[in-house]
Amino acid sequence: MSVAKNLLLVAIDARTGRVRVVTRTVEAALGGAALIDLVLLGRLRLEGSGRKARVEVSSPPTRPPGRWWASSWPPATSASP
Repeated sequence: MSVAKNLLLVAIDARTGRVRVVTRTVEAALGGAALIDLVLLGRLRLEGSGRKARVEVSSPPTRPPGRWWASSWPPATSASP
């Protein structure tokens, strides 16, 4: 189970479905948990330590984002001058 899923299980009351903590805190925590999941999956890496730490992409996506996602890649190019 991912860090983000574990956080959701802790933050939401199973009986009522209500969030147990302040909403702004949950949003920031979920963002951090998503980053941690991406680091653990090897998609991102941490450079530096402490407050100087930065997140960098360690493996680019296998397909380009956007409109090319469902179409062929690379896009066809015109051969005419």
